[in-house]
Amino acid sequence: MESGSNRTVGAVETAFAVVRELEARGPCGVTALADAMDLPKSTVHKHLATLVDEGYVRRRDGRYRVGFKFLQHGGVVRDRCRLYTFGRPKVESLVDDVSEMVILSIREGDRGVFLFRSNDRYNLKESLPMGARFNLHSNGAGKAMLAASSDAFVRDLADAGLPAETPETITDPDVLFAEVERVREAGYALNHGERDSGVQAVSAPIRDAATGDVGAISISVPSGSPAVDHLDGEYAEAVQRAASELTLQLEHS
Repeated sequence: MESGSNRTVGAVETAFAVVRELEARGPCGVTALADAMDLPKSTVHKHLATLVDEGYVRRRDGRYRVGFKFLQHGGVVRDRCRLYTFGRPKVESLVDDVSEMVILSIREGDRGVFLFRSNDRYNLKESLPMGARFNLHSNGAGKAMLAASSDAFVRDLADAGLPAETPETITDPDVLFAEVERVREAGYALNHGERDSGVQAVSAPIRDAATGDVGAISISVPSGSPAVDHLDGEYAEAVQRAASELTLQLEHS
């Protein structure tokens, strides 16, 4: 495996590639992992042994899986995020109001990250895994965060390409620009199954002036649920209200 840049360390890239492959495949032996990655078995074994020693990979019965130490790092990062600290109670309050699943997201670079969710009454965790990164153009939270970002940021994102994830994903830059303007005017973004055909949502943007962070709060429901009819109505009003209150709270904290 070659380093993607002369500024990066190939061994570190390989170690992370091993972790990503384990995450995707689940418990796996050295041979299967080496074959999947097209790497020598000895190389993969050395990386696995190091990761096991450091606590990032677990070994049981000759099979390897991602360890819980990553959870420790993720927890520290999340707990130090103002958007999470102030946003979690607001998510729980919104759940009490609408009795639907509510998700808090944050923008990190040119991607979004699912930061926290509550009330997964529809068992959507596989579609909306916590900590997962997502394209900003392909769901409601992402479009809400784009609306809270500069025009230059949106242009750069569009210039980098808008890959389709479902038939509903916006892939035309002009359509994305128009959608971002609509979200800015309306105050909320709708997701019509643009990232996952089975999930629809309504989202509103959150801003933290102190840190420059941009986030979104969303109500997500299955595409076949009667709750879809409430997204562009009472649920849109609810997420806007929650996002405005959270933004104001962050501003004065």
